[in-house]
Amino acid sequence: MPESATRALRQNRDFGRLWIGQAISGMGSQITGIATPLLALALTHSPAKAGLIGVARSIAYPLAMLPAGVLADRLDRRRMMIVCATGRMAATASIPIALALGRPTLAQLLAASLIDAVLLTASGLAERGMIAQLVPAEALGEAITVNEGRYAAAMVAGPPAGGALFGIARTLPFVADAASYLAALAALLRLHPHAPQEPPGLDAPRAAVGAQIAEGLRWLAGRPFLRDGALLYAAANMILAAISLLALLIARRHGASSAAVGGAFAIIGAGALIGAALANPLRRRISGRAAVLIEPWFYVIFIPLLLIAHSPVAIGLVVAATMLPLILSSSVLVGRRLALAPDHLRGRVMASAGFVGSALTWIGPLAIGFLYQYAGEDATILALSGVCLLVALAATLARGFREVPAAP
Repeated sequence: MPESATRALRQNRDFGRLWIGQAISGMGSQITGIATPLLALALTHSPAKAGLIGVARSIAYPLAMLPAGVLADRLDRRRMMIVCATGRMAATASIPIALALGRPTLAQLLAASLIDAVLLTASGLAERGMIAQLVPAEALGEAITVNEGRYAAAMVAGPPAGGALFGIARTLPFVADAASYLAALAALLRLHPHAPQEPPGLDAPRAAVGAQIAEGLRWLAGRPFLRDGALLYAAANMILAAISLLALLIARRHGASSAAVGGAFAIIGAGALIGAALANPLRRRISGRAAVLIEPWFYVIFIPLLLIAHSPVAIGLVVAATMLPLILSSSVLVGRRLALAPDHLRGRVMASAGFVGSALTWIGPLAIGFLYQYAGEDATILALSGVCLLVALAATLARGFREVPAAP
C-alpha cells in the first residue's frame, strides 16, 4: 500500500476515535466472554450446558445478519451503533443484577448472550460500512488489519482480567463489561462520518426486505473469490467456536483455576496480536490465495497437539499458533469485500458474507460440549482434527481461490 495512504490512515481522527472506543468495549466483551461460560459451568456443573452459551451466540449471528444488513444500508450507521451499544450494555448489566438478587438461571444467561450477539451483529455491520466511509479504498486492507488487531489486543487483556475478576466476585466481570460500553458510546457521539450518500431511511421507496436481502446475496454469489471465502469462513468459524470451548474444558479438567484459564486465553490473544503485526508485511509479500489458505492448514497442524497440551500455558500456546494467520486472511477477504461492494449494497454484502460465514458456527460448541461429556477428551480432539483436515483440503481445491480480484 502507498506510504501516503498509510500516513492518511494514521492521521484519520474519526477512524482513531472509532478504534479506541470499540477497543475498550471489545476488551469488556472479552472479559465476559470468559466469565459467562465459567458462570454457566459453575451453576450447572455440565460441559454440555456450558456449551449452550456458545450455541446461543452462534445461532444469533446468522439469524440477525441479513435483516441487520438491510438496516445498515438504510439507516445512519453511527446512530445504529449507538442504539446497539446501549442495548448490549443493558443485557450485560442484567446478569450482575440477577446475581445480586439471588442466582441467575441458565435461561437468563442464554437470553443475555442471544441479545448481545444480535446487537453485536448489527453493530459490526454498521461499523464495517462506516469504515469504508472514513477510509480511502486503497487503505482499506490496512484499516481492516488495524481494526482486527484491536480484537487481538482485547483477547490479550480481557480473558485474564475476566478470570481474575470472576475469582474475586462473580458479578465483577459483568459490571466491567457494562461500564466499557460507556467508552464506546462516548467515542461514537464524537464521530462524524462523511457518507458518500445519505442513507435512504426506512420510509424511502424500496423493494420488499426479501428482495433487498436477495440483491446482496446475488452480488456475493457472482464473485467466486468472495463467495468461496464466505464458505471457508463458515467452516472456520465453526472450528474457532469449537476450539474456544475445548480449550476451556481441557484446562478446567486438568485443574486450572479461573485466573489460569484467563491466562491461557491471554496467550491465545497474544497469538492473534502477533498475527495482526505480521499481516500487513505478509500481505505485500505473498499471494492472496496463500494468505487465505494458510489459515485452515494451521488448524490441521496445531489442533492435534491438544492431545498432549494439558497445562494452561501449553493450551494457550497451541491455540495461539492456530490464530496467527486469522487477521492476514481477514485483511484480504474483508478488504476485498469492502473495496468491491458499492456503497448502497455494502451492508447487505457484508451481511450476506456474514450470514454464510456464521451459519455453521453453532455446531462447534454444541458438538464439543456433548462429545467432551460423553466421548471423552481425546476422542473430541481427534474428531475436530479430522474436520479441520477436510476443510483445508476443500479450500485448497476450491476454484474460487485460484484468482484473487484486484481492489479498485
